[in-house]
Amino acid sequence: MRISRHNKLLLIEQEVTALVLVIILGFVFNFLKFNPFFYLTTLLIGFILYFWMLYEENVHRTGRKHAYFEHTSSYIMVGQTALVLGLLFLHLKIHFLIIIFMVISVIMYSVSLSRIILFKAVFPK
Repeated sequence: MRISRHNKLLLIEQEVTALVLVIILGFVFNFLKFNPFFYLTTLLIGFILYFWMLYEENVHRTGRKHAYFEHTSSYIMVGQTALVLGLLFLHLKIHFLIIIFMVISVIMYSVSLSRIILFKAVFPK
């Protein structure tokens, strides 16, 4: 299977954007990892983002999902799940697992945000 030049450039831009977001979100998540309000705020933002994507893709009208939506929404939900598990282990005071689930949520949120930025803002068509 051949990948076109445009698709290769899009993949490179997505990876660079995701890496920049990993660095930024990594610092933010590391700085606020022991604040329960941060977890709840991030979960709320994630759900708002997910429902905004549902509205943007007109899933409620057409019932069809675009491939972009299916993958991006999955990344958001995995990030949300990892964040909830991090909050659980914060309550149980198991710091090693907090860090593991923070890393997972940072990566998932970064990939989903890079896809949203590229597919909705930079290349809307």
